[in-house]
Amino acid sequence: MTRALPGTFPVVPLRRVLKKLVRPAASGAGVVTAFRDGEVTLRSLRREDGFTFSDQEVGYQGVMSGDLVIHGLDAFAGAIGVCDSIGKCSPVYHVCAPVGQADVRYIAYALRAEAEAGFLELQAGNVRQRAVDFRNWQVLAGIEVPLPEAHVQRRIADYLDSQVATINDLIATYDHLRHLLARREAASLRRIVADAPDPTRPLAVLADYVNGYPFKPDDFTPTGLPVIRIRQLVDRDADQDLFDGWVPDRVLLRDSDLVFSWSASLEVREWDRGPAILNQHLFRVLAHPGIDPRWLRWALHVLREDFGELMHGSTMTHITQPMMHAIRVPVPSLEKQHDVAATADAIHAQSSDVQRLADQQIARLRERRKTMLVAAVTGCFDVPEVAA
Repeated sequence: MTRALPGTFPVVPLRRVLKKLVRPAASGAGVVTAFRDGEVTLRSLRREDGFTFSDQEVGYQGVMSGDLVIHGLDAFAGAIGVCDSIGKCSPVYHVCAPVGQADVRYIAYALRAEAEAGFLELQAGNVRQRAVDFRNWQVLAGIEVPLPEAHVQRRIADYLDSQVATINDLIATYDHLRHLLARREAASLRRIVADAPDPTRPLAVLADYVNGYPFKPDDFTPTGLPVIRIRQLVDRDADQDLFDGWVPDRVLLRDSDLVFSWSASLEVREWDRGPAILNQHLFRVLAHPGIDPRWLRWALHVLREDFGELMHGSTMTHITQPMMHAIRVPVPSLEKQHDVAATADAIHAQSSDVQRLADQQIARLRERRKTMLVAAVTGCFDVPEVAA
């Protein structure tokens, strides 16, 4: 197996350039997180949602500004960087200091380059895909990194500090644009659907909501129709199970059917991928006479926020029948429903086009960052001096 990224610089194992620190956590210190984009900072300075918290905080260790922090499980995805804060982190992290003349910023970039290139994932040797475990320091310390002379390390680190910051700022700008576009689309759709001046009716009386079939894990077969869960509903490329047996006709999906997920993530889609079978926790929505299914799609889409408010603070993470009766929507004439649906389609299409362009720019910037990191730390181009 290749021991290091190919390049012009000599390579050394991490144990030659880093030492693992064992520092007690200060009382009351904030929690430090290594994010996959290379930022290592206090959670409170970036975001506090989506984390798993420990009640006991057993084994937490102290972190100082300037420490190199490596996530033992997410290093393969780039969760490596120099900390900018004083705090504490869980024992899944390695907190390190440089040895000798090693530049800690350069070592962080070298490891991130190996992560970006997929090298760390290959070196881990785990059987299960995406299960890369470097929590054992001796395993991580054996990973080799390219190591030029100290002054070259500093020049590369200075250059990458400047270039990566610029790219990250551009990515953040495009990401903010995507957020603004989504907010504008949501506001526009709510204005024409939920804020219309027409008489309101409960969602429950506008359609029949047919729950999918309750498959068990051992029901699936090698061939047959695809079984659609929430994951397959929102991701056209997701892996799917198949079933070649009898199910009620009411759970069979056909093109143009309206599907509404009522558990956990609330999503609405018009099905367009041919015959399939609907799994439980998804509704096949059958609009009643006088209700345009295309208009109802946007009504359900807009009212997800209202359902979310009803579920907030509740142990329930799914929609109930009382909720379907409690949530009301203005229902215009059938002719006006057609017009509203057409307008909503146009709003969504325009927003999606711009979102797609922003996504493409973000993908290009990330690829540029990856290519630059790998090329710089392997000596594949002459890195210029950065003006002070």
